[in-house]
Amino acid sequence: MSIGIVIGILLLFVVLFIIWITNDGEEVRVVLAGGIEKRNQIPYTIKISDLSKYKVLDHGGNDVNLREFEVFYVKGNSMKLYKIPDDSLVLISPLQDDAKSSITKYPVLLYRINDKKNNNHEYTEYKLRKFVRYIFSENDFNSWIENNKMNDDFDENYYIKKHDNFIEKYKKTSDFVYTISVTINDTGKKDFSFHSKDLIYGKIAHVIPHINQMGMIS
Repeated sequence: MSIGIVIGILLLFVVLFIIWITNDGEEVRVVLAGGIEKRNQIPYTIKISDLSKYKVLDHGGNDVNLREFEVFYVKGNSMKLYKIPDDSLVLISPLQDDAKSSITKYPVLLYRINDKKNNNHEYTEYKLRKFVRYIFSENDFNSWIENNKMNDDFDENYYIKKHDNFIEKYKKTSDFVYTISVTINDTGKKDFSFHSKDLIYGKIAHVIPHINQMGMIS
């Protein structure tokens, strides 16, 4: 092999290396899996290198086109019980208004965080929660309380107060339809929350677990 060819190959490797180290990756939004009091610790976006290399199969064994979904990076462990660990990528199917009123089968949803102080996207504005049910009336809420209050880890007074604060915050009328979701808190217990269905952004279609920011599966 001539010296010229060797030098040419070395130069090619140098160029490829420079391209690799200067490639900042693709920017994706970050979603919080945890209590929203931690939201200002989580950035609005991060960069992931080379999303195109990830293979995802649908239930029929066919390749999924990531570009058909919105990709989010998960920070937090509150959805680990539902097979969405920290440092995962989730592929989100956005939901239109009519679909937000007809959710079934308890999917994990991506909700917007109602935070008017975050207009400049200084930190994340999304959270993951597992959908539980709709609430259509006060009687509906009271029935939910009755059905759960015998559970050992269910604090009836806590949820009544939490619900009252939610209703007061939104100043809604009696025909207000909203959702209940559940997450796993830092002590490993279920924690239920109440949300306007208008804050639903989409539902998870696929999960790519344990991706670090360099785009490597850990």
